[in-house]
Amino acid sequence: MKRLGLIARGLAALITTLLILIGAPILLAFFSSNIVPAGGLVSAIIHPDYTGGLLIHTILPAIGWIAWATFALAILIEIPSAFTKIKIPTIPGLQVQRKAAASLLSAITIGITALFGGGAAMAAEPAPVDVAPVSVTATAHTDSDTGSQTEKVMKDQKYTIEHGDSLWKIADSKYGDPDRYPEIAEANDLADPDIIHTGEILTVPDVEVEAPVTEAPAPDSTPDAQPGADAIPHPSTVDDAAEEAPAAEEAEEATAADDAPLSPSLVTTAGVGTLLAAGLIGVLAAKRRRQRAKRTPGTRVAQPALEASTVERELREVEDPATIAHIDTTLRWLADYCRSAGKTMPAPFAGRLSTDGVELYLTDPADFPSPMRKTAEDGTAWVVSTDDTPTLAEDAEIPAPWPTMSTIGIDEAGGQVLVDLESTGALNIVGPDASNVLLALCLELGVSPWADDLQITLVGMDADLPQIIGPDKCRTLSDVDQLIKILTNRKADAEAALAEDEATDVADARTRGVAPDTWSPEIVFIAAELSSAQTEQLAGLVGQLPRTGLAIASTTPLGVGWTLTVTEETASLDPAGISVNPQRISPDQYDALRDLYITADDFTEEPGPTWTTTMSVTPDIFAPIAFPEAPTEVAPADSTAQPISATSDTGDSGDITVVEMPAPPEEITEEVPEDSLAADIIRVHPKMPVVRILGQVRIIGAKGPEPVSAGTSRIGICTAMAAYLATHPGASRENIHTALWPKADPQDGKYARFNDPSSKLRKWLAEADDATPNFPRYNPTDMYRLHPDVQTDWQVVQGLIGESIADTPTARLSQALRLVEGPPISGLPPARKFGSSWAWAEPLREEIIQTLTDVAHEIAARCLRTKDYATARVALATARMVGPEHEFLWRDTLLIEHAAGNREKVAEIIKSLTNEDSDVDVDLTDETEELIDQIRKAG
Repeated sequence: MKRLGLIARGLAALITTLLILIGAPILLAFFSSNIVPAGGLVSAIIHPDYTGGLLIHTILPAIGWIAWATFALAILIEIPSAFTKIKIPTIPGLQVQRKAAASLLSAITIGITALFGGGAAMAAEPAPVDVAPVSVTATAHTDSDTGSQTEKVMKDQKYTIEHGDSLWKIADSKYGDPDRYPEIAEANDLADPDIIHTGEILTVPDVEVEAPVTEAPAPDSTPDAQPGADAIPHPSTVDDAAEEAPAAEEAEEATAADDAPLSPSLVTTAGVGTLLAAGLIGVLAAKRRRQRAKRTPGTRVAQPALEASTVERELREVEDPATIAHIDTTLRWLADYCRSAGKTMPAPFAGRLSTDGVELYLTDPADFPSPMRKTAEDGTAWVVSTDDTPTLAEDAEIPAPWPTMSTIGIDEAGGQVLVDLESTGALNIVGPDASNVLLALCLELGVSPWADDLQITLVGMDADLPQIIGPDKCRTLSDVDQLIKILTNRKADAEAALAEDEATDVADARTRGVAPDTWSPEIVFIAAELSSAQTEQLAGLVGQLPRTGLAIASTTPLGVGWTLTVTEETASLDPAGISVNPQRISPDQYDALRDLYITADDFTEEPGPTWTTTMSVTPDIFAPIAFPEAPTEVAPADSTAQPISATSDTGDSGDITVVEMPAPPEEITEEVPEDSLAADIIRVHPKMPVVRILGQVRIIGAKGPEPVSAGTSRIGICTAMAAYLATHPGASRENIHTALWPKADPQDGKYARFNDPSSKLRKWLAEADDATPNFPRYNPTDMYRLHPDVQTDWQVVQGLIGESIADTPTARLSQALRLVEGPPISGLPPARKFGSSWAWAEPLREEIIQTLTDVAHEIAARCLRTKDYATARVALATARMVGPEHEFLWRDTLLIEHAAGNREKVAEIIKSLTNEDSDVDVDLTDETEELIDQIRKAG
């Protein structure tokens, strides 16, 4: 039907063109064979025209002939462009005619191509604008067939539209099938596929390209295998099992990353860029890890208010750790290259970060090797593609050369524009919204991953900012005169150090490792009014060369440095001449952020779910006890479990009398049948579809066709939709749209964004045994929901735990943990054009982690009584895989290994917990310290 429509449209365009070129002159000649008046043109003009003959027989026909002639000329001009890349220069007065001619010729050539199945198509609406050479970058996606060798990979490619292009032609070039042009239109959210413009950059999804042939890893032949209980990872890391890929038979369901991604967005709807978002989320994650580390089993960490949660979700929509790592690694690699080559580190003019890579603009020419690529002939502009991120040695300790590189805003093309505050010396921010822009700049610098060692000084700004940024790198001062004295002394010390070490500037000294303590940057943010004397003194401190690692950003102009003039929507940076949409934090956003971080620093615990009120108390195993002889371990009741033998890792046995534990509850010793649904999921043979989120997200057990066709996959977005519906039954279209496409307007009328994956998901899930659909269509009562028997593995875990954990057999709890494959909700595709389709799941992820660790703690407490150390090891290894920062898990592990007589394991765990070089960024609790002391005394 598409082809017939294109043919019909082309035929209509051909008829229209022929009517204009041939029919129009015939009609003009018939009705006005002679447009010159009988008495002459001059006589007709100077004499009154009472009959209107001059207008009807001369003026109007003349206009018609001129219009026809210019249109015919436009046709002649556009015909060569239709079949070649020859560009005809712009001719004044013919723009409208050429646009109409190009549109008709485009429709004609597309129709001819559709009719005969080949040929080139014309651009639907070409614009006579010069374009740069095409730059194509690609982002690789995991091939769904992980069990075989890969000779082809699917990549998204960037394509810059040239004069003469059309989606039909681009699809034919990239896919070899022009009928696939709707995929390009959908990927770029084009309302009308016929309207594209020269110079626009399109994302062409899922282009098949050659890839190196690599040998696929052998599939896991034991899908029931437990996480390795022998391995005791560092408490700040995740067990290796968390990174393992699913077995080969599950590979096709595990391709969430195959979802045809769009270009990631670098900015939230409120104007916060990806660097600031990633930094804020990174700091927040660290604070929450500390919360979880101190959490008491059975409780829950404090949760932020709704407004704060909304801001967090917006930040998660655009955070892109891969992009941050790319620019950080690139800058450190550049510093390492300059140091090893004996070159002076170049001074930055500006930077630009986009989805394609990082661009660096220098004040002076420079020369660098690959992967840096020169984009200016004089060597002042360079780019490193995201596909060509340089590598650093694992043990390399390379300081960031430009630690004060920060975002000032977003340019028209969607890239983040960065400036180096050290290089500018002073950044004067003026305009009605200057304080909000200053706040955003301060926050980004405070949480920047490449600000290794930085001092931020605040004047006239909120006193709670150090709590967000960190009191170790942020301070507040109210006395400007005192500040001037401090900065004067600092500048004098830095100048003396530069002269002594013969360094050209701070960046050069920092790169060469000269007196590293001297070059820690200090950036002062001033939102207070300054006197003229204070302004002059501060300007003298930062307005001279060479720079000394000191910079000031102020809403009071200092008269030196650069100036960012902010208006309601835009900002201009002078003297650079750069125009941006400035990054800013509104007062409401800041209030929500402050609440978010204050809550993350709050160690007040909230009650857990009802079932946690009946959790067991860990028995006190300490009395006059030393290492006992390892007892015979009891295998779990579940016949499919794989217990770990105590004799494989116990230490030397002794003749010490073992302290007897209380007898276990009678019900625990009874044989408990396994839950059939959980067993089916573990064996990957469920009778109904199941959404797996306890590890890498995927759907298993679906009977319908996978949402994959013609190289385009919708597995990822369909899986996200299924998970959302399973955990939010009765959701409206708007709810689903907001969750999965958080930055797109659900009321924009483009329902294809929702309809396409929902239709594919409905076919994929197919029907239940009673012939009812597993994903029913919308109805006003139930809205959108899945069949009641379509669940997530998380819901199965909740069912296994029950309403009172004291009434749940240990075998049932162990089976619940056997459903866990890795960190929950992992293996996700990168953020898409309209944000991450899993940002909604962050609170769910937090609850899953806390629940699973609580279950493991309950099992460990019971197993201390029953001396079933193998079951406890498996449970604790699984829990450490999902929540390694929980201190009580390590206490439980110490107790189990101590009771089992495993000296080596106990020593290894204690060393990892107390090592000064440990990545654990919190002090151990008194409870953990006391347990370690008890074990040392006992041993």
